[in-house]
Amino acid sequence: MNGFGYVLLHLLFEFFSCRRDAHVRFLREENRILRARLDQQRLILSPEERSRLMRIGAELNH
Repeated sequence: MNGFGYVLLHLLFEFFSCRRDAHVRFLREENRILRARLDQQRLILSPEERSRLMRIGAELNH
């Protein structure tokens, strides 16, 4: 691939980097919540946890 192709590929990856970063933040928050409740059989989110996930999910149009 020539230099121009690399530039286009890099620009494409940077275009989606905000979405990727938000997705990583969403997964980290989700894992934090799940790890805090490993001993429970059923997961019921508190309003605070739900709002944090919804705020990050809004960035993803989720």
